[in-house]
Amino acid sequence: MNSRKSGLLLLVVLLCQLLPNNAAAQQRRPAQFSFNFYPYLSDVKSDSDFTVSALVPLPGRFSYFSFINFNETISNGDSNFMLTEQNLNWQVSEKLPLDLVAQDIIRKGHDNDTIHLGIRWRLNSTPLLTAFFKAINLSYAIQIFPLRIDERDVGGMQISHAYQMTFPYISDRLYLGGFIDHNINESARPGQTRDNIVSETQFGVRLYKQLYAVAEYRINDYRRSDNTNLGAGLEIKTSW
Repeated sequence: MNSRKSGLLLLVVLLCQLLPNNAAAQQRRPAQFSFNFYPYLSDVKSDSDFTVSALVPLPGRFSYFSFINFNETISNGDSNFMLTEQNLNWQVSEKLPLDLVAQDIIRKGHDNDTIHLGIRWRLNSTPLLTAFFKAINLSYAIQIFPLRIDERDVGGMQISHAYQMTFPYISDRLYLGGFIDHNINESARPGQTRDNIVSETQFGVRLYKQLYAVAEYRINDYRRSDNTNLGAGLEIKTSW
């Protein structure tokens, strides 16, 4: 796992270096990074309290998205790695709202990582739906991963939803965003399957420039008890 973490950090550095710097490339969207701190956790105090996420547009219709979760950052001042999700996306065509996705989920511990391969459909970029999603200020995508390589040997497949909504008719300081991972027909025990939901819904209010107050409602069905949690804290966004 240590070698994988080192390789992961190297990959992030290389992807940042791939950001185009010529005149034409300056028209591309900037890379976006956010840092979230959650000093308040309602029920599960061992849940993640510090998250770093990145969205990096790349040449050739590629893009990169990742997040890394840590816990005990606030309580003990010592960030402990929990989980990271690394995504490499490739837009099939500039005329189609479809992306091929390769996703690597790296968890704390050994022999428990997952690779997903699939496709993402950006509904808000679909011609027949663009006007509707623009009217309600919502971006929404569905990812379907029919192929899973899982060291946990639980089988199944995943359908994932990601969304981001703003409220300009109320205030440009507000946003609502999150994801829902629907893990279907996983087998925790031989002969028994179940669906597991992992979800985070975050509401943010911009306080000053790129500083936000955030509240995040979490669902984690892999915890058989206390599978919901509420985190509250601050988010710092930056881009270049």
